Amino acid sequence: MSTYDDTGIAHPMVFSADAFGDLASARGDKSVWRMLRQRHDVVHVAQPGPTPPDVDTWDDYAALCAAHGFTPDLTP
Repeated sequence: MSTYDDTGIAHPMVFSADAFGDLASARGDKSVWRMLRQRHDVVHVAQPGPTPPDVDTWDDYAALCAAHGFTPDLTP
């Protein structure tokens, strides 16, 4: 799990295969955060700077690209 200067813990996160069962049963971000608080094998990796934006949808992705002067081709 990444730790940032401005918000503490955040994404991106990397999971080992033994967490996949818990992740498969998770329903949304809150379930994943709850799972992370319960696990004892979580490693925090310090990342310099602010937390990157959370990109969950194509609209989020397009907005992030636009903020950096890039227009993605989102056609299927």
